[in-house]
Amino acid sequence: MIYDFVAKKGQKIENFLFVGFYLLKWVNDYKNITKQETGSVGSLFYVWIISINLALVCFVILAFQNFS
Repeated sequence: MIYDFVAKKGQKIENFLFVGFYLLKWVNDYKNITKQETGSVGSLFYVWIISINLALVCFVILAFQNFS
């Protein structure tokens, strides 16, 4: 969804096959574009931040369970 938003706003989108390499750039572009247009950061940015942090917490919990 962030990819589509950034692409529609005219930002140059590199090869879609390398999504992992460009994901942080697209999220940063999304944050900057929405902040310029509306004065606040778009909701997809917060969804992305929460999901990344939740995945990290789950990984840490799983790692501690497996090593205990």
